[in-house]
Amino acid sequence: MSEFLIPKERDCADLHATLNQLKPDSYEKLYCFLYQAPNYLEKIWDPFLLATEYMRMGAPNQHWKIEDGNSNFDMCDTYPPLIYVPTLTSKAMLFGSSKFRSRGRLPVLTYLHANGASVTRCSQPLSGFSARCQEDEQLLQCILKTNPHSNTMYIIDTRPRINAVANRAAGKGYENEGYYSNIQFKFCPIENIHIMRSSLQKLLEVSDMKNPTMNQYLDALDSSSWLQHIKSVLDAAIFIARVIDIEKKNVLVHCSDGWDRTAQCCSLSSLLLCPYYRSIHGFRMLIEKEWLSFGHKFSDRCGHTTTSDNKEQSPVFLQFIEAVWQLSQIYPTAFEFNERFLISLHDHSHSCQYGNFIGNCEKDRLDLCVKERTYSFWNFILQNVNDFKNPLFRPQSSYASEVLLPVINAQTLKFWLSMYHRFDSALLPKENISNTLTRLVDHTTSLSDHARLLEKRIRELNSTFDNNQTTTSSSSTTTSNEGVDDSDIEKRNHHNNICLPEFDSGLSDVDISQARITDSISSKLNTILQPPPSLSDVESGFSGDYSPHNKALSSSFILPHQSSIDLNDIPTLERIALELNSIALDWRSYNAPVHCACSLPFDSAQRKDYLISFFLVIATIFIIYLIFGWNIHLIGNFIGFLVSFYVVLLAIDLSLTNNDAKWFIYWIVYVLFGFFDYLCDSLHLNLRFFCFAKFIFLIWLVIPHMIYDNILVYYKTIHQFILNYFQPNPKFYNAKAGQCIIDDANLYDQYSNPLDREYDLGRDGAFVGYRILIGQFYKSGDMKAPIEALEIKGFSVKNVKHEIDFISELRSNHYQIAWVISSSSIDSKSFISTLIDFHSNGGAVFLFADNVPYVSHASEFLYKKFGIVLAGDYQGNKTLAFNEDGYFQAGRFGQHEIFTGIKHLFEGVTICHPVYSMLTNRRSITTLATATDGNPCIIAFDPPIGSTEGRLCLDCGFTKLFINWNSAGTARFIVNASCWLARAAK
Repeated sequence: MSEFLIPKERDCADLHATLNQLKPDSYEKLYCFLYQAPNYLEKIWDPFLLATEYMRMGAPNQHWKIEDGNSNFDMCDTYPPLIYVPTLTSKAMLFGSSKFRSRGRLPVLTYLHANGASVTRCSQPLSGFSARCQEDEQLLQCILKTNPHSNTMYIIDTRPRINAVANRAAGKGYENEGYYSNIQFKFCPIENIHIMRSSLQKLLEVSDMKNPTMNQYLDALDSSSWLQHIKSVLDAAIFIARVIDIEKKNVLVHCSDGWDRTAQCCSLSSLLLCPYYRSIHGFRMLIEKEWLSFGHKFSDRCGHTTTSDNKEQSPVFLQFIEAVWQLSQIYPTAFEFNERFLISLHDHSHSCQYGNFIGNCEKDRLDLCVKERTYSFWNFILQNVNDFKNPLFRPQSSYASEVLLPVINAQTLKFWLSMYHRFDSALLPKENISNTLTRLVDHTTSLSDHARLLEKRIRELNSTFDNNQTTTSSSSTTTSNEGVDDSDIEKRNHHNNICLPEFDSGLSDVDISQARITDSISSKLNTILQPPPSLSDVESGFSGDYSPHNKALSSSFILPHQSSIDLNDIPTLERIALELNSIALDWRSYNAPVHCACSLPFDSAQRKDYLISFFLVIATIFIIYLIFGWNIHLIGNFIGFLVSFYVVLLAIDLSLTNNDAKWFIYWIVYVLFGFFDYLCDSLHLNLRFFCFAKFIFLIWLVIPHMIYDNILVYYKTIHQFILNYFQPNPKFYNAKAGQCIIDDANLYDQYSNPLDREYDLGRDGAFVGYRILIGQFYKSGDMKAPIEALEIKGFSVKNVKHEIDFISELRSNHYQIAWVISSSSIDSKSFISTLIDFHSNGGAVFLFADNVPYVSHASEFLYKKFGIVLAGDYQGNKTLAFNEDGYFQAGRFGQHEIFTGIKHLFEGVTICHPVYSMLTNRRSITTLATATDGNPCIIAFDPPIGSTEGRLCLDCGFTKLFINWNSAGTARFIVNASCWLARAAK
């Protein structure tokens, strides 16, 4: 993830559009097919054999068999070639059930427990209200008979019941209980992918909040419902595990198509039931089996290419990863892998760096030849396996070797800070506890290895000296008898005593050598095993600073965990002496780390703290001097002059908006203060706080991004005064204002609309000083073209995508017009009230909506303000035509200033319609255009004379903003409507 700080919003929009265009439009252009890995990572895939994993579980056996009927993906193209089914089934039965199940995903074995109970998975039946399939009913009875311990089984539908009932209207639904005997049905309500996508978006908005209050943060987190969804997934998995382990009954799991919620529940229940899946290797097998082999749509859910439908994207796999993390927090010693492993797994499912997660099923990956053309993610894990191990993992603990059946409640779940705030260093601990423990385990292991090495050397030396004694006596006898050369003996004695001092003559050389070396090794060993607690980092080796000599020893003598020691390796005395003087450890400090676990450098937070403290002291001294110092008015005026000069220099840069207002207001206020100083020269002596208050006020006028800065003063006083008294009739509109049909234009587009901007309602540059705030809550569209068109007319435009930012900006009173581009839900409780206050106090509002559910913001505002609601999902995609009296005629729009220079207007791809209630004052609402289905699609509100309210316009098809900007009349209509709204804005 990268962060860019771009000062100008237009440049930011350009960069965003460029990055979107860089997204590949086909699988062949994905990064994994171009990636060149480091030399240590080979392009070799460790083959995953589904048969091996099932064999580990005990299949095939007398109850389950391998079925190769899907070897060519004839039965189901999203299943693996080999599937496991009951031995009593036939191919006709399997094909019949496949045709009765959505996407052909018939019931197959996915997990076999040690007690004989099994978990099978499939998709929803195509039952509708009355359809049935005898082959499918027979297949479920065969699955029931595979378990000798129970006469009944469960069917777990992971959808809310209301969703399953609604699917019956589309010919799908759920099993009819009257047709399936000895089967218990249970619904585990997990929401669909669209709800989950919206929930994640809200959660990310919570993570982006800047300095929220506690209430704001908790309310936003609660409104996202993310943790509630995680709990729903865990509850379903725990129920399945309890049925399998305690009730010993078979379970069949399905959702709609069997590749999202089904994968979540089956994999999590297997994780709870089998300790093997809590190891790194076992978890890899679980991902390969439940998610990859059985066809989770990774490319669609992660949006790998531009051809992926945005509505198909959903954080299904992320929810599974977070559910595993939540379990690891409950059972910290039960999982071999750590948090970093889960985050890496999630990241690389999106990064497309490795080929494992490319495509929507195994067939797609075979067609793309990913194993031959890409690198494997699991090779990367194995090459760095120590980085992903949990230091608290205890294989012998009861939690690591038994079935886990946790009790999940509201207090159990946590917000995953390391996932959603991983780049916010201020929120994360400076040193991760897991990383610290990992290093401590490594250090302890190295010490143990070195202690074993020294113990081995003691045994070798004892054996060597025993042999030397025997050899010496033997040599003496041989020498006396055979006359060996004395020079050979001298050489050998010199070699054996090279590192030893001279010894007393009372003991033999061998005895003295053995005693000295044994004592020395024992002393060294005791020192290592019982280090003094007062050693510093450097003394204890933590600093990592050691000589090249010791470094060479370290590389030679560090022993791996499972390393075997060659007992035939007899050391020389030189080697023993070197070993005694060295510790084979490469210490790393965990008290002052430079990098975090993910290799990112830590920021200099402590240095920042010192700087902040220093500037706070200086600021405090300066403020005290402003209040109590002598001749402070001279210093204050001098500082005021410097600030004024700086602001004037900023005003020269035409790209900085509103600087003309800043320096103009500043100089006016500065002159007024100076004049007041001149008349009341004795004021500083009597009121010490005057200079301080003046200084603060002058600085306040030029600080950017303040809620109440000088723009408030400028637009509410001086700007209005100039407009009212010096420009009584400003030329805002072009000469053709109000004329829809232009007959004398030089050029026309393909829709018979004139091309020149002189036929727009507003003149170019006439609306300088008017500010538009865009609340783009439907975040998928690019607003570059509309913003550029508005800026040509002189508008200053700011685009925000979060309700909190929109509310804060709107309350600043900087803006005359507010655009609201609706989304599917409203997160902030104060959004509507703030927008109503803005409109009631003279602000103009431009509402954009689309088909349901993307109407929430506009609909809620209209209902509270006018009693109007928005409804409908009309597939328009047609062009409206002008008719002078065509306000209520299907496919027509009537005469109005907004339609200046527009003969034909695109209605939008998908649109909604306003529905009036008994509370609606129809006299205040004007229908300007009617869609091709005969319902209003553009309405306006023009307040009566004397009203304090602003104007309002509603467009029911906002797709014209994003994907149809060049359609009939769209650009001119949007600009005209904004000019019409601004002309009466107060």
